Amino acid sequence: MSRERPANREPWMARFMLMSACVWRLTMPLDADAPKVDMTFKDGTLNITEERRMNIREIMSKSVVSCRPGDTLNTAAQLMWEHDCGAIPVTGDDGKLVGMITDRDICMATYTKGAAPHAISVADTMASRVFSCRADESVAAAERLMRDKQVRRIPVTDAEGKVLGLLSLSDVVRQATLLRKKDGPERELLQTIASICQPRSSGSKGAALVHTRKQVSAQT
Repeated sequence: MSRERPANREPWMARFMLMSACVWRLTMPLDADAPKVDMTFKDGTLNITEERRMNIREIMSKSVVSCRPGDTLNTAAQLMWEHDCGAIPVTGDDGKLVGMITDRDICMATYTKGAAPHAISVADTMASRVFSCRADESVAAAERLMRDKQVRRIPVTDAEGKVLGLLSLSDVVRQATLLRKKDGPERELLQTIASICQPRSSGSKGAALVHTRKQVSAQT
């Protein structure tokens, strides 16, 4: 007595392929930089797709201004104001990265030293221990470095240590906002952070400067 085979039964070869693919995926090393693999089975066909890994080069800021160790804090502060940034890399005469300086470093140095910014050098204030990354590394690797070292900005260098760009938390957030299509609390939070991190226009910076000068004049 023969039994009728169900019409919708999957071929044994397709099931074998699906099982083999699952075993292959489970035995892959756990690497945060590895592309995500998505496996789907439809109409007797196994489809394996890999999510393209995004490199730092694609989202980093390429027009980066830098200062020298011999510059004064006044020069560093002026560069930050003119280019609307809170940190800039410090490079040597050969263009290689030697440190980083932030607006907070400038404020703390002028307070602790009791001197004007033009009397303090960048070399005496900058952070000489700098965590950097390469342009061809993944954004996931940069995010992991930010978490581990608790930094918001990472200079991007080439093989010789010369500065190619700067990756900030703002760059990562703006990119995440573009990639996240669905609405929800997470997307709203990303949009809020991205809006706060958006570079200001020259007009708004000028208005802020005029407002600050008026406050200083009123107090004197």
